[in-house]
Amino acid sequence: MSNFHGGFFVRSLDPQLAEPVRRALAAGLRACDVDTRKLHVSFAAIRDCPVIHVAIRNHLVDPRDEAAFHREHLVLGADVARAAATDVWAYYCDAQAGRETLQHFGADGSAGAPVACAWLDLASGLVIDLAHDQPRHGLGESDIVPDPRPRGLGEPGINHALDARPRGLGESAVGDPASDTNPAAEPNPARPSDPAIQRDPTLADPATIDRIRDAAPLGQLAAALGVPRHRLERDLALTPSRLDIGFAVPGSCTDSVTTHFSGALRPLIVISPADRRLAPTDVEESLYFPGWLGEELVALAHRLHVNVGTLAWAAWEAAKVQLYRMTPLFDDFPPEGSLPPAARVRAAPPSKPPSNLVLPADAPLLDRPADARDKVMLTMMIPARMRAELNSFAIGCDKPLSWILQQAILLVRHRLHAATSR
Repeated sequence: MSNFHGGFFVRSLDPQLAEPVRRALAAGLRACDVDTRKLHVSFAAIRDCPVIHVAIRNHLVDPRDEAAFHREHLVLGADVARAAATDVWAYYCDAQAGRETLQHFGADGSAGAPVACAWLDLASGLVIDLAHDQPRHGLGESDIVPDPRPRGLGEPGINHALDARPRGLGESAVGDPASDTNPAAEPNPARPSDPAIQRDPTLADPATIDRIRDAAPLGQLAAALGVPRHRLERDLALTPSRLDIGFAVPGSCTDSVTTHFSGALRPLIVISPADRRLAPTDVEESLYFPGWLGEELVALAHRLHVNVGTLAWAAWEAAKVQLYRMTPLFDDFPPEGSLPPAARVRAAPPSKPPSNLVLPADAPLLDRPADARDKVMLTMMIPARMRAELNSFAIGCDKPLSWILQQAILLVRHRLHAATSR
């Protein structure tokens, strides 16, 4: 899961609002002197969640900059709310540094007070106004004012709270170790470590972290909507199934969004039996696959007497060298002063396949069934190291984890069918 995300939660599941929202955002961005020709708007919806996630995307920048762009343009939530004629929450979340901001807009565009907090401060029962470093007593009392000089997504910007000079993509505010864009101050987002935990080891307890996140603005919003926080964050905002539409695309996007939502809101099909944890460092991951591929993996795992996660692990290790050669990746942290970001071919991490499954060096190729719109979810146990590698690859190519693992499996699918267990 990416550590950075932002956008707008729109209280509706009606695909008819997509085109008015797209037009309203385009007009609002142009009013801010933002060039929309290379930008997209994304729409995402999931079952059992009463809001649509809308976000502004630039496929040439990383999630950190997309999230920061939404932080600087919270005010666009008013345009979205008026276009959709419903409640909207604009937000920004940096899970790496443990910071988030949320602002509510009424159906008429009326703006509530932006609320910002640091998770570490919530551990002491405080909500902190990050712009002025003054303690607040609860959600809704912050008086943060968004930067009145917004910048384009992927363009140089100004961090007024930390440094008065302009900085470029991936360039940190000089001399401030707490900067949310300082790569020296934070770990690689592919690593599961949390800087907040590093600063305060007492927060290493997962239950404590969950309580803090639930007390933060996004957690309170999730509670008000009647869903767990992870449904808003991991399942919706970071869903692998979203629809991106260019602002410059002519015509209406209503039909495309309607078709997409008809699949996204269809009752979930779960066909995977629960994997057994094979090592203490294994982590659980729920990923989406075309129906035929999900059913094939479950049947193959049953035949070989292994976990579905073991098959996925073997496929990733067997295919990642080829994937890395085929896919130029953006750096997790671009070198300081590098504009625009440049993708490059990286060397794959060393291969560490499972010891209980052997894939032959080659096997006869298999026919591939036609992909259908139906998706299935497989919940599997995989090594934490493998998930870190997938996360890093996902950030580098701006693709969801499910898509990346599908490509790995498809590359070596014929070898998986000829595999032997031991």
